[in-house]
Amino acid sequence: MEKRLDRSYRALRLRKRTTPLASIPCLQCPMSGECTPGHVISPENCEYFRQYFEL
Repeated sequence: MEKRLDRSYRALRLRKRTTPLASIPCLQCPMSGECTPGHVISPENCEYFRQYFEL
């Protein structure tokens, strides 16, 4: 709620709070349980990681 100068109130849209950690691809990756450095599924060849760092 926002109090206006005329003493009325209006509803505000609530913004979804996000943190920098929420955008890390590993936290949303369906393969995170199988991802290990040096293996077939790894951070070194991760397409999600590649897209993340290209932003």
